[in-house]
Amino acid sequence: FLQDCDELDEWIQEKAVTAQDDTYRSAKTVHSKWTRHQAFQAEIASNKDRLYAVQQAGEVLLKEKPEMAHFIEPRLREISAHFEDLEQTTQEKGDRLFDANRQVLYEQSC
Repeated sequence: FLQDCDELDEWIQEKAVTAQDDTYRSAKTVHSKWTRHQAFQAEIASNKDRLYAVQQAGEVLLKEKPEMAHFIEPRLREISAHFEDLEQTTQEKGDRLFDANRQVLYEQSC
């Protein structure tokens, strides 16, 4: 359980760095940045099952060994909070890129 938590937390931290990076170095246009970000959002969403699996494993472990609650519950809360932060950061960045892309499309149409 702890190993799964650590692996998921490492993945979340790695993706959080990417979510906060505004450069998208290889993308030259706002549209390509937005497209790349959509793929990134899909990757985050597809990995939410990992969070659910860790949460379920924690709940099972809590039922089997309630004396371990002081280790398990804080870890579950921490990972859930990190994943929520990642999702929120990713969504906010997506919204900014969408607005920027919409502005570019408007300018092109004019």
